[in-house]
Amino acid sequence: MTYNRSVRSEAMYEVQVEKNVMVEMRDGTRMATDIYLPAQDGRALDRPFPVLLQRTPYDKGAGRMEDAARYFAERGYAVVMQDNRGRYNSEGKFHKYVSDAEDGYDTVQWAANLRGSSGKVGTFGSSYNAFLQWRLAALRPPALVAMAAYSITARLTDLEGPGTIRPGRRLKWWLSSMTPDLRKRANRPGNHTKAAALRQWDTDDGRYWLNFLPWRELPAEVFEDETTPVQHWLKHPNRDPWKLHLDAAQTAVPNFDVIGIAKQHRKWRSAAHIDRLSASPHTEKQPTAVGISDFSPAIA
Repeated sequence: MTYNRSVRSEAMYEVQVEKNVMVEMRDGTRMATDIYLPAQDGRALDRPFPVLLQRTPYDKGAGRMEDAARYFAERGYAVVMQDNRGRYNSEGKFHKYVSDAEDGYDTVQWAANLRGSSGKVGTFGSSYNAFLQWRLAALRPPALVAMAAYSITARLTDLEGPGTIRPGRRLKWWLSSMTPDLRKRANRPGNHTKAAALRQWDTDDGRYWLNFLPWRELPAEVFEDETTPVQHWLKHPNRDPWKLHLDAAQTAVPNFDVIGIAKQHRKWRSAAHIDRLSASPHTEKQPTAVGISDFSPAIA
């Protein structure tokens, strides 16, 4: 997510930041959390602001994450950014799709009681960060009032074809965005940062992995601790470990969704009986269909 400051609202506040506050979950595991508060004259303002929360596996302190947090804090929100379980500075072991709901619920309720909080919490973020929102929203934390979970499909089988991995997209994502931190936490050799992994992909690794077959024999260095569940997906291509349509059906708050493929919009609408605003990324001069994808004006 990028923010063009020249065309958006003006900043009203300074920002005070507190890094790596360790927030305890119900099982005692602590999540590393950064707090951004509206401030003036170098001091956080002592009045209530609504809270925006983003939980992420992609490093809460990364540049784009921090830019988003500062943008909203400058405009009157208390912003909470958190590394999810087993990622970067948070404790625990990372397991995709496990503990996401409970950790999210606990964090929403904690954020509602922050100094400077109005008691109302909204969540935001795309892709994996949107997945984490749907998980927590299904548990209906009392302080959650809205969400902006976008650029995510309701089912994993809607994202990837059955039993497939798009090498140019999925393998690069694993090797650069997920594996380095898993490897670092396990003290294994290899790249420990996204920047180093991307450099290696661009210089020699990319071509090798793009041409690797069969996918079921991809080695553990690609997926590290997540090798077993990924291999299970490849062996059982019709299995859907996400089932976000079930979470959506239990969600009681409105969601702002930005999506450009009409069939995905319809699937979300059929999955969740809640209102949402969807926007197509095309303009009137752009085609409404590209290959098999339909960018219909009806989704706007």
